[in-house]
Amino acid sequence: MNDDFKALVEDYCNGTLDDAAFTRLQEILRNDPDARGFFRNYLNLDTALYDAASVEVEAGANAWQATTTAGAPATGWANTWMPAAAAVAIFLVAGTLVMVPRALQVGSSPAAEDVSSGFAILTELIDAEWQDGCHPHAVGDALSTGHLMLKSGVAQIEFYSGATVLLEGESDFEIISAQRARCHRGKLRATVPPAARGFTIGTPETEIVDLGTEFGLTVGKNGASEVHVFDGEVELHEDGSAVKSLKKGEAISLGDGAPMPADTNAFATLGSFAQQSEEEQRARFDRWKEHSLQLREDPRLIVYYPCDRPGSGQRRVINEAGDAERRGAMVGVTRTEGRWPWKSAVEFRRPGDRVRLFIPGEYASLTLACWVRLDSVDRMWNSLYLTDGYEQGEVHWQITDGKLAYSMKIRDEGNPKQHLYFSPVFWTPELSGRWIHLATVYDAGRTEVVHYLNGEELSRETARPEAVVKTTRFGAGEIGNWGLSIHRTDPEFVIRSLNGLMDEFAIFNGALSPAEIQEMHDAGSPN
Repeated sequence: MNDDFKALVEDYCNGTLDDAAFTRLQEILRNDPDARGFFRNYLNLDTALYDAASVEVEAGANAWQATTTAGAPATGWANTWMPAAAAVAIFLVAGTLVMVPRALQVGSSPAAEDVSSGFAILTELIDAEWQDGCHPHAVGDALSTGHLMLKSGVAQIEFYSGATVLLEGESDFEIISAQRARCHRGKLRATVPPAARGFTIGTPETEIVDLGTEFGLTVGKNGASEVHVFDGEVELHEDGSAVKSLKKGEAISLGDGAPMPADTNAFATLGSFAQQSEEEQRARFDRWKEHSLQLREDPRLIVYYPCDRPGSGQRRVINEAGDAERRGAMVGVTRTEGRWPWKSAVEFRRPGDRVRLFIPGEYASLTLACWVRLDSVDRMWNSLYLTDGYEQGEVHWQITDGKLAYSMKIRDEGNPKQHLYFSPVFWTPELSGRWIHLATVYDAGRTEVVHYLNGEELSRETARPEAVVKTTRFGAGEIGNWGLSIHRTDPEFVIRSLNGLMDEFAIFNGALSPAEIQEMHDAGSPN
């Protein structure tokens, strides 16, 4: 490659390429196969280097880890250019080269940022049971103003201020703000770092203002309270009384004011429940494993990728539905921990990451289901499964504007050519980083599409007579990305890469019932 071409690419990566030079670079890449090969080699090499830098590879590590890509030219200029190679997006779409300007690349321009609601996050539940009438919260829930009524077990709450409360059942705990809560009944241990100094917990008798410490609190059914200080200092603010100070090792009964030594052993710590927590997680994993083994015998399965054999296949996800030829080829994606420490997942992180697969045959009714943990859904379209192109009867399953979207190509000629079946908006920032179960059922007999989130129905839509598809098909396609756009090349439309993890994916030749969808969720829920 000549120096002019290298300079164009270098300026592009540095963000200093003007419009005329950008057009020139496009022309070279469009017309010169060697230039495209040179460019592609560096992209491949960068991907390999990225994987090698981000994954600690041990001797004998399984084949899910990324392998290096050979063949990239070694020049002095490459050392300058390679770190920026990942910033470049190039697509060869329907024979047309599409090079995305840096200003148009997804994620490169400022966008409205999602803001999480609430004042705290529920970060741990151990053997937790909620009282009747209380919303059954799950790990990862954002907590707004309101009561948490725990019947039994332990719940850990991390406030946005930095304070942490470990709540033991039976308790009635009210969140007021990021800096204030009230314990109406029950027992808790609060840890307050310097950043949360001033965090306050009220009781029926007083308000406890923490000055950067750790303390325990019990509130009996009759409202009588005890405060135990394990570290630092707290202040007790009672109406009509002088402020009282309690320091490390001191405790007091608020009813009669009797002092006592602090008893740290009377209050739970998360560490004391560590073994119980692991046992619960193991039991959930074993429950899923048993269900997964039963599921593999379901004759309706077209493909099933449980991602539970990390050492098998050279960069492959294994199809456990019987046909080995329907295994998926991992491109760019890496292997990481799944819903449990004993299970793996596939991680989609970069715009080029995907799992390629080929599904032959023709079908009628379909069910698509997966477990995913998404970091964001910031693309216009976020792929769950997409066929290459979009031919008659082919299926697209994705997320857009926070909604599940299912579509099939109805016909090549005439109208309508397709119909999109949308769920209501289900995605909120609070779901980021949490495992969720998504499923969509197309019932060709009833001519309807049903979307599900975590086993519960989101929406049900009957197809118009002119939009009914009797024969569905797949062919070549991708999990987590889109291989080929036939009619459009604009980046916002073409780039559909998933951002997050997937550790189970299934397609059924048939319409699963609501009970079967619920069973899949309940058997696989990590919470």
